[in-house]
Amino acid sequence: MAEKITFVVDRLDRVATGLERYANELIQHVRSAPECEWETEILELRPILEAQGRVGRVLSRITGLDIDRMGVGGDLIHCLVPLPVKTARPLVATVHDVIPLIFPGTYSLTAVVMMNAYMQVLLAQRAHLVANSQCTASDAVRLLGAHWDRITITPLGISAHIKPKSRDQIAQAKKKYGLVAPYFLFLGAMNRRKNLARALEAFARLVRTHSKHRFALAGRTDWGGEEVLAHIERLGISDSIDWLEYVDDDDLPALLGGSVALVYPSLYEGFGFPILEAMAAGTLVV
Repeated sequence: MAEKITFVVDRLDRVATGLERYANELIQHVRSAPECEWETEILELRPILEAQGRVGRVLSRITGLDIDRMGVGGDLIHCLVPLPVKTARPLVATVHDVIPLIFPGTYSLTAVVMMNAYMQVLLAQRAHLVANSQCTASDAVRLLGAHWDRITITPLGISAHIKPKSRDQIAQAKKKYGLVAPYFLFLGAMNRRKNLARALEAFARLVRTHSKHRFALAGRTDWGGEEVLAHIERLGISDSIDWLEYVDDDDLPALLGGSVALVYPSLYEGFGFPILEAMAAGTLVV
């Protein structure tokens, strides 16, 4: 009987961000790799936590959810993001960044507390950490007391479909999203750490002399979108902004290729998927 890897995720129904794309790509390739004889399954943690009630949910997030007692999980447990999982089985966790601990003012207090709590649950069990960069690994050691001998650095790749597209493909994508004039493109969550406010201020100065240019914003608006919208209105550039919100993965290379440049002034990144994707699509990065 083949051994089984249980990939633990928060939930599966989220809009595809960099973290979700990482999870999807990893699971897909493990399942299709001919040299991998492991069976795989996915465990969603969020529904289990929500079913516990408020007190139980808080306790599990701080002390860890014992999946052994629940009778779930395979021979190896791999959390694809830091999650409060407790198990006696071999445990691996991918750490994409610990930025809430570096720039706490750009996150809610809950996000900061939960990041620290989840990581402490994992470290207490001597979980092996997979870091997406030397930077993330160093931050985990410096800020959380992780040990270098329990960390493996695996720089990330991007989907094979992220590559330069033809003029016709770019034109079709621009038409689909209503992009006519030359545009700069931002990809990602719109929280303060992404420093989008500074980019908008620079764009406001640009459009005074290059009025035909536009700024297309693509990404989740539930993490800071209202604050960004208010800043746009204060700057008086609402008529020069295109809100794309969610972009289909298949359209991403063409939208990148059709832009003047990807604008990515983030204060800090563990890795920075959009930068690599833009380069692969043949796009300038600011």
